[in-house]
Amino acid sequence: MLSVSDVVVYYGRVRVLDGISLQVSPGRIFTLIGANGVGKTTTLRTISGLVRPTTGAISFAGASLTKLSPAQVVRLGIAHCPEGRRLFPNLTVFQNLRLGAYSRGKDPGVDADIDTVYGRFPILKNRSNQQAGTLSGG
Repeated sequence: MLSVSDVVVYYGRVRVLDGISLQVSPGRIFTLIGANGVGKTTTLRTISGLVRPTTGAISFAGASLTKLSPAQVVRLGIAHCPEGRRLFPNLTVFQNLRLGAYSRGKDPGVDADIDTVYGRFPILKNRSNQQAGTLSGG
């Protein structure tokens, strides 16, 4: 479903990714683990279209992502959730979840997907009307 092949990324003159390749099959969960500074965030930012690879190819469900804008990548179904507490603190938990589906417009499946999130994280359903900025980080 997701294919990253021989991707090379530079930040200025510094080579940050040196020919990374990975495959993620449909229905699978893939995790990038490593020490600080080894390219995990750069890999995700490159897949999301936030960083352009110098060489290599990235595809999702058969569509090339390599030259797409971040907005186009999101429309194909890939989202990048930045590390840290990057929420809209003055919006409710529900509003933050709904914003995650912004590009889906009035798709009737969004409510079902939010219910799936609530099923996995029941505390979020209990706090759906709470301002996200008041949630504990722990």
